[in-house]
Amino acid sequence: GARLTGIDLSERMLAVAAKTAREQLRTPLIPLLVIGFGVFFVLLIGLFFPSGGSTTFGVAVSNADAGPHGAEVVRALTRVAYGTGASVLEVHEVADPAAARALVEEREAAVFVELGSGFSQAVEDAAMGTSAVPVTIGGDLGSPAYPVAAVLAGGAIDDYLRAVTGRPVLLALDEVALGNSGSRSEFD
Repeated sequence: GARLTGIDLSERMLAVAAKTAREQLRTPLIPLLVIGFGVFFVLLIGLFFPSGGSTTFGVAVSNADAGPHGAEVVRALTRVAYGTGASVLEVHEVADPAAARALVEEREAAVFVELGSGFSQAVEDAAMGTSAVPVTIGGDLGSPAYPVAAVLAGGAIDDYLRAVTGRPVLLALDEVALGNSGSRSEFD
């Protein structure tokens, strides 16, 4: 067979493109529908999801710390936001760990965070490099919202601790599974 040169190939491609364009012009409704439906669905998605990020995850926080760092961690959790400024975490401050766990069980929050009474002292010790900071995070491990909310909350706490201590602080993270969600396998 004859070998095509670059010029012959481009002429053939232009001929095919011109033929296809003439075919499309015979039925102008089809290209208009293709373009129109694309624009329609983009506008429809923009109408239903206007902020660019509307999902919020509830976080129930039990802060037993009397020092400054517990309150600052709660503020750090409230500052987790989308690029549009919309909040990602809806923080519910509660009086005790039982109330935090109850909010998760009632599906008002996806995750609970417990800051113990010695949290600020643990942060100060971590700044000196002598210990890790204990934090309890938990929820229904079978909930699809739990891993996202737990990672966002844990990340916000870790970011705060790194900023305050100036070092890569280790979280002594204690994960608590509510109910029997910790005993489930991927086959349940």
